[in-house]
Amino acid sequence: MNAMQFKLGGKSFTRFIIGVLLALLFSPFTHAEVRTDELSPSGTVAMFYASYLPLLSSNSDPLKGKPAFFQKLLSNALMTEIAKNANRSVDYFTKTQDFNPQTLDGYTIKESASNATTAIELLTLGKSKDNAKVVAVKLIKEGGAWKIRKVGEPDDPQFSSLN
Repeated sequence: MNAMQFKLGGKSFTRFIIGVLLALLFSPFTHAEVRTDELSPSGTVAMFYASYLPLLSSNSDPLKGKPAFFQKLLSNALMTEIAKNANRSVDYFTKTQDFNPQTLDGYTIKESASNATTAIELLTLGKSKDNAKVVAVKLIKEGGAWKIRKVGEPDDPQFSSLN
């Protein structure tokens, strides 16, 4: 027995500690609940894209990987639209056909317009002007929280007003 192992009821102390750490890791009490009702429109956009982009870059379907998490950030109407149009050739949230990994090097969010129930944010994916992609994100208040309702090109008339 080396200096780091102690016998504890017939099992090594290191195995005991590993078991306790694993139990804590997978305990429901260690994972913070996402409180989307406290997020601003830009906070909702930031939380969504911070989770969505890495999953997209790993060639997985981000919405299938974390459906409960994303349902807290996307409106019911948008979730329904996405389910009906699952076979898109362009990614709905980046408006690109092929994912460019350079868009992971950062993003910026700028508020375009807002009122008590609707907001429009401009999201620039990527830091380099050569590779940057700008999308407009329309959010609505749903169930007391800001949720993404639509994503599109900034020059689309749908994003020119809060209606």
